[in-house]
Amino acid sequence: MNNKVADIFERAAGVMPMRPEMIREMTDGGESCDLEERADGFDPIRRHMRAKLQMAALCATPQRLALCSLLFMASDRHVTAEMLSREASAMDLPLTTKEVKAGLQEFTGAGLLREVALYGATVWYDTNTGSHFHFYDEDAKLLFDMPEAIIPLFKLPDAQGFDVVAVDLIVRIRRNSNV
Repeated sequence: MNNKVADIFERAAGVMPMRPEMIREMTDGGESCDLEERADGFDPIRRHMRAKLQMAALCATPQRLALCSLLFMASDRHVTAEMLSREASAMDLPLTTKEVKAGLQEFTGAGLLREVALYGATVWYDTNTGSHFHFYDEDAKLLFDMPEAIIPLFKLPDAQGFDVVAVDLIVRIRRNSNV
């Protein structure tokens, strides 16, 4: 396998970060919903992003492809609209803050993201849509997954006649002042 192809597969696996020019290259194109492979050749990253959007019944517009690449090219992420807007701007991607916010709502509605609401105005988006718990570091203002080893400590009582659909747990933490 040549180096360019190896780079693409490593990036697709989340091993290497995407360079801005690669994301811009991947998202160049028209506004159509045509999900067929384009004349610009086989690109596994672009194809993966288009397939992800197609499975969610969303058109693969340049804006959605750019947002998709920011969200899903690495391992699970916890982001806010403001964080993604800054990333898109730093990479010169064709995304306005309004488009980022609208895209996050569309992706959430399509099941690609999980919305995690903390107290206050900030809404976080999680690329891991499965059931899991979170820590929120109040000092660093970061949301991250709780290690699975801790989860069995949280035992729920029987819901007596109800099915538990989901449990959302966010443990707020901050550095101990004694340290």
